[in-house]
Amino acid sequence: MTSWSAVTRDDLLSWANSDGAPSALPELIRRLVLETGDGVQAVDFPGGSGVTTGGFDGFVRTANATAFIPIGASVWELSVRKGAAAKADEDYVKRNQVPDGSPTFQATYLQLICRPWIKADEWARDRSIEGRWREVRGYNVDHLTTWLEHAPATRQWLLERMGRPTVGIHSGTEWWERWASATEPKLTPEVVLAQR
Repeated sequence: MTSWSAVTRDDLLSWANSDGAPSALPELIRRLVLETGDGVQAVDFPGGSGVTTGGFDGFVRTANATAFIPIGASVWELSVRKGAAAKADEDYVKRNQVPDGSPTFQATYLQLICRPWIKADEWARDRSIEGRWREVRGYNVDHLTTWLEHAPATRQWLLERMGRPTVGIHSGTEWWERWASATEPKLTPEVVLAQR
C-alpha cells in the first residue's frame, strides 16, 4: 500500500469529527465485512438515516472467522463519540438479545468506537469473563486502521468520502461520473447500452 492510498489513524480521527461520520460508519463497517468476510451469510448495518431506527447498529452471521469478524452470529455497536469507555458501557448494558433470536451465549458482541480507546482489549476481556456472550470484542481507531489495510476497495471508497485525492485508481461510480460528464448533455447508461 502506498502512502497516497493509505488511511491513517489521524485521518480516521479527523473523519470521526465530521458531521457525516455517525451515519457513514455503519456503511463503512458493512463494506469491510462484505469485502473481508469469509462465508458471510447475513449482514445488516443500517446507514444514513437508518442509524436512528434503534436496536443494534449491526448484525453479521458468517460461516468462517477472519481477523476482525468472528464465526457465527455477531452483534455490533458502533460509535464515533468521544468518551469511548462510557459509550461502551452504556451500549453494553442495554443489549441482552440477538436480532435473529439465537441465544446470546452463542453470539459475539462487538463494540467498535472510532476513537483512541486505550483500554478496549481490557474492557472486552472483562465483559467476556461475565459469560453473557460467547465472546466480547472491543475495537478502537487503531483496530479500524488495521482492518482498512486489508480492504482496498473499502479504503478507496472512504478516501473518496474524505475528499482525499487518489492517483491511478477510481471507483466505478467515480469513473462513470467523470467519463459521462465529458459531453454536454451528460451521457446516460441508456445511450452507452443502446446497441446491446
